[in-house]
Amino acid sequence: MKAKQSAVALIAIGGLALTGAASGDDWRGDGVARAAGGQTASTHEIKLKLKRSPYGKVLFANGFALYLFTADGGSGSVCNGECAEAWPPLKAGMVVAGTGVRSQLLGKTTRDDGSAQLTYAGKPLYFYVHDPRGEVYCNDVFEFGGDWVAVKRSGKPA
Repeated sequence: MKAKQSAVALIAIGGLALTGAASGDDWRGDGVARAAGGQTASTHEIKLKLKRSPYGKVLFANGFALYLFTADGGSGSVCNGECAEAWPPLKAGMVVAGTGVRSQLLGKTTRDDGSAQLTYAGKPLYFYVHDPRGEVYCNDVFEFGGDWVAVKRSGKPA
C-alpha cells in the first residue's frame, strides 16, 4: 500500500485547461494556460508536486504554486470574472500526482461556466497570475473577499 501511495498516480478527470488572464505570461495564452515547455495544458499532463517554500512544503502544478481561497464554500468556487483573471482556476484533467501528493485527495468541482476545476481535499485550486515559476508570492493575501493561501500536503492552508 505504501509503495502504491509513493508511486506516481495518473488521474484522468476530464479535459485540462488553465484559464489565463494576462497575455505575455509564459504559461498563459489564448485563454489556455501553457504547461511546461510552452505546450497547452489541454494536450499535456499537469504534474503536481510538493516543493519547499517559506511556508513549508506546498503544492505546485508544473512549477507554479497552488492556492486555496477561503471565500469558497465547500467544494464550490466563488472566484469568477476579475477574480478568476487574477487567480486562474486549475481546470480538471490529466494530472500526475508526484511523490508525497495524496492522489486520493484529488477531485473536481463544476464552475459557474460549466467547466471542471481540480480540487484537493475538497477545495478548489488556483494559481496567482503574477507568481513566477517556483515561487509562492501571495500566501495569506486578502483579495476578492477572502484569503488566498498556499496548499499543504494535507490539503490545509500553509
